[in-house]
Amino acid sequence: MSIDANRAENKASVPLQYLNELNPSYYDNNYQRTDVRIDELTGDKLGKKLLPNELHSNSESSAESSAAAAFTQEYIDAISKSHPISTTPPDLKTFKPPPITHWTGDTLDLDEITLDYEKVTTNESDASKALSNLYTHGLCLIKNTPSSESSIYDLSLLFTGPSKIPLSPSSSRDVYTSNSGPLRTLFGSTWSTTTNPTLQGSQTSHSDSAYTQSSLPLHTDSTYFSTPPGLQIFCMKTPASDKSGKSTYLDGFSATSLLKKKYPDSYDILKSTIFKYRYIDNETGWHLEAEGTIICVDGTSLEENVKSIRHNDLDRVGCLPPRGIRGDEVKVEEFYRKVEEALERWDEVINEEGRKVVVGLEEGDCMVVYNRRCMHGREAFNLKQEEGGRSIVGCYTGADELESRWRCLFTT
Repeated sequence: MSIDANRAENKASVPLQYLNELNPSYYDNNYQRTDVRIDELTGDKLGKKLLPNELHSNSESSAESSAAAAFTQEYIDAISKSHPISTTPPDLKTFKPPPITHWTGDTLDLDEITLDYEKVTTNESDASKALSNLYTHGLCLIKNTPSSESSIYDLSLLFTGPSKIPLSPSSSRDVYTSNSGPLRTLFGSTWSTTTNPTLQGSQTSHSDSAYTQSSLPLHTDSTYFSTPPGLQIFCMKTPASDKSGKSTYLDGFSATSLLKKKYPDSYDILKSTIFKYRYIDNETGWHLEAEGTIICVDGTSLEENVKSIRHNDLDRVGCLPPRGIRGDEVKVEEFYRKVEEALERWDEVINEEGRKVVVGLEEGDCMVVYNRRCMHGREAFNLKQEEGGRSIVGCYTGADELESRWRCLFTT
């Protein structure tokens, strides 16, 4: 049985059972469920859930009428729409984010997503604009950023931690008490990707092509993490003197949309095939592995919605066929043929003329990248021996924290 989610506008429907699970009657002031029977002494779960009329004597006994009465059409419409992050706002509030903008290198207006460091870190309105840019475009360029690691740390506070605590950069750097700031990884909390070894940390890993002068293909970072970072914050500290080594960016959601339209079978392969990703650093002692699909869809959204991209040709190890066909040589061969074809078509979309944007970052330019949507890369550069090295200072932040900030910002 279902309630028409958009009675006049579209055909999507929300199951009554799902709506009833969201009913505010089932939650306390901390948004934890009150309908679960628990033994007060042992904590053991006891049988079936409480019914609405057992929770509140004045509630209607019918689960159907309870759900139907509790939810406004506006709420039903809101949870029926497609978003990059899934959310079920409490208290019948609605999640109303700005529309997602799919872009290519030919259509992206950098001025539209550019802000100033001082304003962003001192003005709540500009800080909200930075979060909004990252939601709509997956990128935000912040000019005049000091290139110290402490400044990058302060910038990370805009996108992490609780949303209702006023901006107070320097007070949140205590790693033992802070609930916000950079994501700690094998590269450190904040890091510098540079060809100058004197600027590289002695205890962090540098077994990565980012520490060379070579070009880097478009990719998302840390595909070998079970949950890749939400944001990368890249601040240009020292650009190459000859302006080489320009940065490249690509909208993965836009590319995925084109792949689905142009090659639906390849889209289905890349959203269902699980690949393995790996990072090994024998010098410092790291061996990280994770698995996931290149295209990740939200399994809880009412419409199929691309949630994230996990793409790095250099770290991807391979994939196995479904267990049901292993041992069948013909079916296994056909599986790998389809995977290879899908990867080739994915490359075709990514490499399409005009799809990526090329940006020559200047000193103090900080590009904040939504790692689960946008790919980044780099053109090669060639420094002379006497030059100090091209250096970028940066950090990662967590995906869950970023999504929390978006939910708080856009829920009304």
